[in-house]
Amino acid sequence: INGINFISEDVKVAGGKASNIDLGKNTFVFCQDNIIKNGVVAISLSGDNLYVNSKNNFNWLPIGGFHRVDKVENNIIYSIDNTPAREFYQRYIGINSDKTIKRVGKQFPIMIFRNNEYISCPIDGFTEDGGLITEVKLKAHDKIKLGYGDLSNIIINSYKDIYAINEQPIESLCVFSCVSRLILLGDFVEQELGFLKGNKNITGFFTDGEFYHDGRKNVFARENLTIFTMSENIEARMNINKNYKIFLDEQVNTNNYVLYNFIKAVTEDLDDLNKNLFNKIKHKTKKLNEKYYIDSLSNLKNRNSLNEDITYKNMDKLALLDIASFSDINDFYGNIAGDVVLKKMSRYLRDYAEDNNINVYRLNSDVFAFGCDKSYDYNQFYDKIYNLTIKIKDKKFTFQKNKIYINLRVGLSEGSENLIEKSDMALKYLKSNGGSIQKYTDSLNILEKLENNILWAKKINEAIKEDRIQPYFQAVYNNKTKKIDKFECLIRLIERDGTVISPYYFLEISKKAQSYQYLTRIMIDKTFDKFKDLDYDFSVNLSIEDIKNNITTKFILDKLEETKIGKHVIFEIVESEGIENFDEVIPFIEQVKLYGAKIAIDDFGTGYSNLSYLIKLNVDYLKIDGSIIKNIHHDDNCEVVAETIAMFSKKLGIKTIAEFVCEEDIFNKTCNMDIDYSQGYYIAKPSAEI
Repeated sequence: INGINFISEDVKVAGGKASNIDLGKNTFVFCQDNIIKNGVVAISLSGDNLYVNSKNNFNWLPIGGFHRVDKVENNIIYSIDNTPAREFYQRYIGINSDKTIKRVGKQFPIMIFRNNEYISCPIDGFTEDGGLITEVKLKAHDKIKLGYGDLSNIIINSYKDIYAINEQPIESLCVFSCVSRLILLGDFVEQELGFLKGNKNITGFFTDGEFYHDGRKNVFARENLTIFTMSENIEARMNINKNYKIFLDEQVNTNNYVLYNFIKAVTEDLDDLNKNLFNKIKHKTKKLNEKYYIDSLSNLKNRNSLNEDITYKNMDKLALLDIASFSDINDFYGNIAGDVVLKKMSRYLRDYAEDNNINVYRLNSDVFAFGCDKSYDYNQFYDKIYNLTIKIKDKKFTFQKNKIYINLRVGLSEGSENLIEKSDMALKYLKSNGGSIQKYTDSLNILEKLENNILWAKKINEAIKEDRIQPYFQAVYNNKTKKIDKFECLIRLIERDGTVISPYYFLEISKKAQSYQYLTRIMIDKTFDKFKDLDYDFSVNLSIEDIKNNITTKFILDKLEETKIGKHVIFEIVESEGIENFDEVIPFIEQVKLYGAKIAIDDFGTGYSNLSYLIKLNVDYLKIDGSIIKNIHHDDNCEVVAETIAMFSKKLGIKTIAEFVCEEDIFNKTCNMDIDYSQGYYIAKPSAEI
């Protein structure tokens, strides 16, 4: 049949396999003077005026849900849904008798779902080891349903098919009916086509599987009735016994037919329900997949997608793009503004990626990624990313009426392993050392380890022992008196070769290495000694860790008692989430104020920023954070924030100090805002000497 279809699907085939009700006996076909036990006999007809029509009638109904065949050998099914096949069949059908299984197995066959259609598989018997003997070979993992054939429905649909086909030219009619129908219909087998009695040109036979044309191609199946008609006279029709309709009406009114329609309707409802449930599950699964692989804010692919693409799409070049100082946008404009900027940024990056055939991802809050395979070499990829950083730098993002500009830091890597980790390491290097774009190299990996392992702890300990921890002093300018009357004392580590190391590289590591408390005490000792004979105020930075350390606080109090210069001392406490722990902070403040010392809150405006604690802590100075001050000359929001801090500070009797005054325009702004002091590179850089 497949061979005929391969040549031409328009050739209509009808017929069947030779059958014997007792399947143990041989069957034969014959042609002219030949009788053939194992062979095929075929007749081919063609003609310019030959009208050929084919109709197929199955009418077995698949019922219930789908099941799966687990184990099968040849024509024996051993397991369905992890249950012995015989036990499975008996559970639904209730038949355990070998005598009745042939008849019942025809009426309640197994229906195999293949190529989006059902194929009937009648049950022929049981095996002693729990198997089902079938007439069709199944495969493991076949999807099946149980089938149901009702004789009333079979007869009624045969009648409908004959009436339908009789609207076409018919001079000769061939019928090929499955032997399963003969077994099921029994005495009613004659009545299935009884209304055609009186027509001479009707032939046919019972088959063990039928060939028919379904309107698209030729098919082989079981338990069918194939009706094949031919005519050379376009007006010719069959004579149909009209009285036969009385018998059909009787069949329609039988309980069996009513039961059949009930089962059919319930099955269709269940199929619809299952289909709707499947669609809902499919929709939910799609949504879950989207949530797992797509970033909800930007609608770009996320880190999970990036990991899979690196693994399965041979991605060998990656760039991590970090928005520099993105937290400032959230702090000054609010989180809504930050989200708006991220969405606009995401759309811009998506368009750029599509134009350049690069994959784009959003990994977290302000970090995006670009990746590609060998379609670009590294230099081409670098050029694409570098051009993007230039375009972003010149692009203006807006929120309401505010103009927001963005700078990118980019960490690049290439190769087949650890792309994300290497790009991230390059990005961290930029944050520590400055710059806008950096490719990962092995030397960066070494530097990263140096900054975060025992070597730095060793450096700190050696610097302490060799007296290479030194204070640097930065002048604080009095905007009212136009004089320098204060200095902030800043810690530095001096290398043996004289290189001055910023606390950025060692202060956090010193806390992990348990040497931080010694650094604080060295700074207290050296700064007190430096200023004991000078008529300047000076400030020393303290952390919450210092205040909580009883040994350090005792050291500070002893130093105040010893030097008698408390009126010149300002302790700067970094604004953080720990500053509101009043039970720990207030006792220290009260004690140092007994010696005339003053308290400043450092980096105000970026941390806890709760006005109530300013009153409770009885502070003397607020140092407005540099991220606010450095933008007051071109950002209206920063200007408003700074003015507001200056205004309420004055009402509370608190002096204000502007940090990060790095150019003349900023300095002039701080003076005009009535801020009391200015500090920054425009005034003076930190120096080893006063």
